[in-house]
Amino acid sequence: MALKSLGFKVEVAENGKEAVDLFRAGAKFDIVFIDKEMPVMNGIEATREIRSLGIETKIVGVTSLNSETEKEAFMQAGLDLCHTKPLNVCKIIPLMEDLMKNN
Repeated sequence: MALKSLGFKVEVAENGKEAVDLFRAGAKFDIVFIDKEMPVMNGIEATREIRSLGIETKIVGVTSLNSETEKEAFMQAGLDLCHTKPLNVCKIIPLMEDLMKNN
């Protein structure tokens, strides 16, 4: 995992429900990258659940869809930013820096 090799602490949830459960258990994160398409609970549902808990962590949605309508639906769930795949470390670091400046 590229972010770990750069010294970042990384937690991986296998699906949207696991991500929500981490927050319900009190986990704290600076930034969450959440895929739109995940098993058990998709990224839109998970983002809505996280926001309903009052969590203000920065959330970046990741999708393979280029449709503006689909991206807008994802954004309306409570994302701070939506990005189209592929999302590599060269793109992630500047995104993280920009998001944290506005924190």
